[in-house]
Amino acid sequence: MSDWNKNFTKPTPDEFLGELRKTNKLIEKLAIDGIAMYSPKDDYIIYNGDLVTDGTIEFDVTNVIVMGNVKAKVLSLSNDQSGADEGGSFFAYGDVECDYFENHYGKMTVIGGSLKVNKILHNNYDDSCLRVLGDVTTEYLHCPLVWINAKGEIQIKYGDGYCMPLPGHTFYDGKKTIDPQHSVEESREFLKANYKLKEGGDIEDTINDFMFTEIEAQKKKS
Repeated sequence: MSDWNKNFTKPTPDEFLGELRKTNKLIEKLAIDGIAMYSPKDDYIIYNGDLVTDGTIEFDVTNVIVMGNVKAKVLSLSNDQSGADEGGSFFAYGDVECDYFENHYGKMTVIGGSLKVNKILHNNYDDSCLRVLGDVTTEYLHCPLVWINAKGEIQIKYGDGYCMPLPGHTFYDGKKTIDPQHSVEESREFLKANYKLKEGGDIEDTINDFMFTEIEAQKKKS
């Protein structure tokens, strides 16, 4: 992150919320006041512009606004670097594109444009929120315990999970949920063939463990 510091500001919690309140559509029907209640006062950053790298983006604070597009090989919203167990928020005003994406436990993640994840979208985190005001496109979606709220076109090839419309909206074709194009069983075969997934014990636990280790490995490569 050292190469990007010139475009970061460190707002107070109230300034962070004040910036969000300028974007009515982004925070529609979201309870954002809690963002300023449960994090230390120095746990907020705002990035002015597009955030682009060939490697990994991972933050050392739990509350982030990017006033532009985001593009990376890996976008990790994990709180590991900040030291927080759960919670926090991530808001991107534009489009987000990456090969690998991971949310975090209890994190409020909102994308004002479209979300394109070329390989694995890992959103299987309790109490988390992932809202996308544009399209959602991914090769593999992993979120059997939660879901994604989206407004635009949904294209999910493999995975376990689904998308629902944003609150107060409906999908263009009237569907209430949109699932991956391939079944859960076919998706597991895809992981075995393309990512050398090895079954052992409970398959759901195996895939959860695989998601963590695969994304960590991709972080190290980038």
